[in-house]
Amino acid sequence: MSEAGCTMFACGSDIVGTEQSAAAQRRVRLVSSFLRDQPAMMVPLAANFTARETIIESAIRGSSMWPAIPAGARLRVQLHSSDYYRPGDIIYYLADHGYLVHRVVHRGNWGAERGYLLTRGDSCIIPDPPVRVGQILGAVMAIHTDGQWYPPGSTDKGSRPGQTARMVSLAAVTILLWISPHLANQIASTLRQAESAWRILRQHLQSLHGARGAC
Repeated sequence: MSEAGCTMFACGSDIVGTEQSAAAQRRVRLVSSFLRDQPAMMVPLAANFTARETIIESAIRGSSMWPAIPAGARLRVQLHSSDYYRPGDIIYYLADHGYLVHRVVHRGNWGAERGYLLTRGDSCIIPDPPVRVGQILGAVMAIHTDGQWYPPGSTDKGSRPGQTARMVSLAAVTILLWISPHLANQIASTLRQAESAWRILRQHLQSLHGARGAC
């Protein structure tokens, strides 16, 4: 499993893609290249487009949103105001190391948690560190697979032990967020690193087992 990071390849007041002229596409590539190097600028720029029903296109890397969004899938992201997002939405947001696409699992409405969301990859156990609404670029409205655009799929609930682990970890981080967003950020970051390390170790052990079986 790897994070569902994103690379932007198109943006515009409607959809900018292969339908446009070659000159327009070159301009989009130049702007997109600049925004990839300056990712923090995309959120304030997007705030100027929300009233125009702007849609951007991007591409996803990693498999943390599988099976709802396959690795490498193209995305259409609808820019929205910060009041729009609810649990179940898949959002495109600026994290510490670039943009991520994960599902909202909790929206803070009270006290210290107000103005924050908790997100999680569908194939992950631990929620991400808290996301401020100001970090969010938009919501994923469609994915491109098999030559067609489709609404993104719902989350796969997985096994019962996995469901229990997700519920417990989400409850713990939610309580911490209510107490202190800073504390929730620290604990969630530590737990996410531990989960990533465990997945890497498990994949390594599985590959070793497969190699022995082939001998």
